[in-house]
Amino acid sequence: MKNPKKVFFYVLLVSVAVGAQVPPAERELANLEPRTGETLLFIGQDLQSVADYVADCTDCPTPGGVATYLNLEGILTPGFYGGLGFTQEDKPFGKTINWGGGPLDAYALASQYPKSAVQIGLYMVDQTEKVRKGKLDAQIEQLGDYFQQFPETPFYLRIGYEFDGNWNHYEPTSYVAAFQHIVKQLRTQGVENVAYVWQ
Repeated sequence: MKNPKKVFFYVLLVSVAVGAQVPPAERELANLEPRTGETLLFIGQDLQSVADYVADCTDCPTPGGVATYLNLEGILTPGFYGGLGFTQEDKPFGKTINWGGGPLDAYALASQYPKSAVQIGLYMVDQTEKVRKGKLDAQIEQLGDYFQQFPETPFYLRIGYEFDGNWNHYEPTSYVAAFQHIVKQLRTQGVENVAYVWQ
């Protein structure tokens, strides 16, 4: 053996690489958690960026997921619909909105990419107390109606995304209560194709 340290390093490297491929201990998976241990790649954050990716990367597979943003409080506001793109009459709105980061329309996104999961960043700055007190339950119900329009689509709902960023100034107790309230309301509504995530 010419260099035992070098051989030991390669054995260690291979052991670590093989060990990294071993699935986690048997446990119950979370809702919509990938079963294969693979990572879902989400493309976003707006309709144009997703369309550009798909057009420019013709050899790439269909995105595992696509991403967008919503404003919870605005979901029922005519002419805006909080970026949901879905009216109170349960019809597509047909117009995008743009907060400066590109065109948003969650309904169009889920419709255009039916083989992709959809990740939604749910904006709730200055809304958590209203959510906690039930004052935005109609908006939550409308969001649930939207999810139920796409029963085969897995959704990952980032409630109050970037919650720990000081620019969002979420009060922790109020944020947790709002998160729990949204999950409870949607589950009560019978929504089953959503994973509730935080980041």
